[in-house]
Amino acid sequence: MNLASEELPKFGMGQDPVLEELRDSVRPAEEDPGELERATSRLHAGFLFAAEGLPALQQICKFVLGGDRLSGGWREFAALLGVDPVAVQCLWNSNDLLHVCERILAAFAHREDASLDKVVSALHKMKRLDAICQSKPHLLELVDAVLGKEKARGHPVTGNYQRSLITPEYLPPVPMILCDIPPVAKKEETEPLGPVLENLERQREPCERDPPRITSQPQNEQEVTEYAYVVMLTFANDGVAAARRVASVFRQTRAADGRRVGVVILQEHSVLVSSFGNQYVLGLFNDVDYVVPILTQGYVDSVLERGSRAPDADFSCLDQQYARYVFLQMQAEYAKHCINDRVRPVIADGFVRQAQREFVMRDALFQAWWAESSAAELARCLLCED
Repeated sequence: MNLASEELPKFGMGQDPVLEELRDSVRPAEEDPGELERATSRLHAGFLFAAEGLPALQQICKFVLGGDRLSGGWREFAALLGVDPVAVQCLWNSNDLLHVCERILAAFAHREDASLDKVVSALHKMKRLDAICQSKPHLLELVDAVLGKEKARGHPVTGNYQRSLITPEYLPPVPMILCDIPPVAKKEETEPLGPVLENLERQREPCERDPPRITSQPQNEQEVTEYAYVVMLTFANDGVAAARRVASVFRQTRAADGRRVGVVILQEHSVLVSSFGNQYVLGLFNDVDYVVPILTQGYVDSVLERGSRAPDADFSCLDQQYARYVFLQMQAEYAKHCINDRVRPVIADGFVRQAQREFVMRDALFQAWWAESSAAELARCLLCED
């Protein structure tokens, strides 16, 4: 039998054009693996959880988790990002594998050196070119969006500044087992500072004194009431009516001994807020017992910075102006203690179903919420916690 080479069919004949096109689309990632890493080296991984980064986050999580369940791809992903292997095993035992990749990235984002290129590098080391190719256009769009915002704010994005890491204002909360908790420093035995501080306080000028402490009633009310708890309402313009209804219910609900829930609304303290700004709002946030966000579409858009730069955006309400600032304080407190002791969200009537489709509702602070119609029940629960 003659097996001359000219009689054999030529290799490559009858190739599937669809498969060839797919191969060609993957080839660029193999040829230059460092291109995407260089483009994302200036961005912090926390930007994946911003509005512009959610498409890229979705593609990365989808393809890392979309492989063989027994292959342990997400475990390798966690190891390459430096996540504690014992904590990873806890995630496996929790049977919540749908969000495991998202939580790994959230834990990695809480590191100061968590640059986005390290995520891309981990995918390269895992040879997950599918995840890279699908997320690459979204990652490049994220880079353009972040650098565009930095340039609009007057921050240089070229020259020596290319080496600095751009960090987001918002970081997603993570379970306590994934947090890096710093050791508690030993307190050195020193003499009591009480008399010294009192002397310094007497020497301070009146203009340097702290702003007045909060009261739970509007400035024009003189009634002195004993409160079981004081709550701060935070809301946007479209939640003003709902906030007034909730405040009215809280103020009317009383415990058996006559005490009630005091309510603080920034607009009712406009003089102090205008005079002291963030200093007063932060002091108020630290002084109250609970913070009650009134969730509406406007509130969600405000905290996620969606449409906040629109020309027709209305910031006439002080609570609207400081909604995102208070939200960031809530996030910082949760990231520090990894437990939600003070936030009690209330969803405005008519927004309950729509709220479930919002990304912010996946935040640990908003997992347990109350409907506006249940405000009286929430007030009674607060009074019973004393």
